[in-house]
Amino acid sequence: MSCPLDCPYLVESREREFVGRLKPSTFPYKEVEVESHHLQENSDLLIVAGSSLFEAAIAEPGAYDSDAQAALDSLIRTQKTMDSGIYYESQPETVPARHLAAALREAIDEFRKNETEQAGFTRTRDKDVLTILVFLYRMALDRDNLKPRGRAFVSFLAEHFQPARAGAGQAESPLIIPGV
Repeated sequence: MSCPLDCPYLVESREREFVGRLKPSTFPYKEVEVESHHLQENSDLLIVAGSSLFEAAIAEPGAYDSDAQAALDSLIRTQKTMDSGIYYESQPETVPARHLAAALREAIDEFRKNETEQAGFTRTRDKDVLTILVFLYRMALDRDNLKPRGRAFVSFLAEHFQPARAGAGQAESPLIIPGV
């Protein structure tokens, strides 16, 4: 049985079970600093990444939070490898995770292409992309309800990254940054 993300029973159960499991001392990729000013400066990229990950997770049958985590982790590893001067694309193990990673990579590439066409140069650095991916990965781990078919993170994406607003500009961001 699969409940829709907005099922009132499911929403209430998520509210009751969320405790924020991830502590700063256990952050993955500690070498990547994610500070509020990074998120604010790159809010358009964050909105595009969050929206595309949400859209891909909804479109992919059988995609769960674990697939989103695997997709984000593989993209982070790929980005870190590219930063070292070697191009090696890490692939997640499951098919849904591969599809999520491909959709997210495509959305980021399209964002950077559009940015270059509009401004004449790429403002978003590889480091900015890595920071956004790490932020989303940490959020995915933090929202994980430890259920094999859990979709708490996908639900979080639905609440905070409205696909219709992606690329709307910096005037009014629907993004809520925890701790800011």
